[in-house]
Amino acid sequence: MTDDLETRLRAALRARSEEITPDQLTRSLDLPHTDAAPAHRSRRGSSWLVAAAAAVVVAAGATGIVLATRPSAPTPEPVASVTVTSTPTPSPTPTGAREQPRSAIPWGQVGAGWSAAAWATSRDATTATLYLVSPAGTRYAVGAMPNVAVYDITRDGRRILTGSSDPNAVLQWDVAAGASQSIPLGEPGGAAYTKPDGQALLTVDNSGPAPRLQRRALDGSVTMTYPDGTGLARQSPDGQFVVTGTTTGLSVYGNATGTLVRTLPPPAGYSECAAVSWWPDGRALTRCALGGNGVSNLWLYPLDGGGATTLTAAVAGSARPFGYQAAWPVSTGTLVQEAVGCGVGPLAMLTSPSTSTRITFPFKGVPDPNTVVGDVAYLVVSSAECGGAQARALVTYDVATGQSRVLLGPGANDGTVGPVAVIDPSR
Repeated sequence: MTDDLETRLRAALRARSEEITPDQLTRSLDLPHTDAAPAHRSRRGSSWLVAAAAAVVVAAGATGIVLATRPSAPTPEPVASVTVTSTPTPSPTPTGAREQPRSAIPWGQVGAGWSAAAWATSRDATTATLYLVSPAGTRYAVGAMPNVAVYDITRDGRRILTGSSDPNAVLQWDVAAGASQSIPLGEPGGAAYTKPDGQALLTVDNSGPAPRLQRRALDGSVTMTYPDGTGLARQSPDGQFVVTGTTTGLSVYGNATGTLVRTLPPPAGYSECAAVSWWPDGRALTRCALGGNGVSNLWLYPLDGGGATTLTAAVAGSARPFGYQAAWPVSTGTLVQEAVGCGVGPLAMLTSPSTSTRITFPFKGVPDPNTVVGDVAYLVVSSAECGGAQARALVTYDVATGQSRVLLGPGANDGTVGPVAVIDPSR
């Protein structure tokens, strides 16, 4: 979750989800990770796209958050089993072989699969430790930070964006130096780096009739404002385009210019759409709502205006009555995140366009997919389903081998983990 405006609105929303009751939430998905952030999913209300736009106001930065609101739904099925130990009495940050000084970071190895995460002794702690974490679980303490969201990380791992004790600013961390610099935004919200090299920021402006993206220099000054309605968007991996969902399909804008390039209509029978991430061939993985009946399905959209191809085809009353939220191609097939009526949907392998087989994890809890790099899924595993989680762990799960590893939090160094940004150049 390193790369889109949906992969960091998500971190900010997840941070705020602690403040929302389960009755208020039903399902959300991701932060604007325009280089950048998933959170809890809201599925109630009249329009999930409208609800998503409201979420942008809360979480302006990272990957592009997508909320799905739904009319009242039947009681959801239990999500997949995943195991997390209870949080022990808060204690100082443990040290050991898996924790190394910042000076020991092997910069030549930092890249895809490395992550930035905030670790705290408890959810209620006021301060946290910002870590750079390797795919093998070696953690390097970058510095002490407020116990707030992590929004984004550059592809070389040398800079990280986090929240600040000032709600109208974000912190940019120089990882090698272990120092942070405050970037004023002038309004509450998060931020994400622009792709591919993080030479600017994307934030969300909520002062107009509809949330809209703003491009900012690294000092926080606004250099360009996109049209209204672009508040929920994803950058293409090469940084050329920003794709935003609308009630009538997708709109494609030039990332550097903010100029509308083209509009893409929704599939027949579908309405509200949102770009979720990117397929290896460059098509936008897009989630669209089916006929207002509470079902969402996934489509692959070429940005050149060609026709969309269906990836999932769930219908109301089927084995997956809410459809699907996200998908990733892996060596064993297609990994999907199922949509549910409340909280985070379970991971599964797609067996046909309308059916999937859920994955059984060796952890107890609710896995919130952050990103998938190759065959490895990076998950923030929570101890509760619909908000109010007391402990979170950063976990990897290898889809091909079925093996998992706890990188940070309960099972590694206790405490709890906040939102995570994972380096993934393909997203």
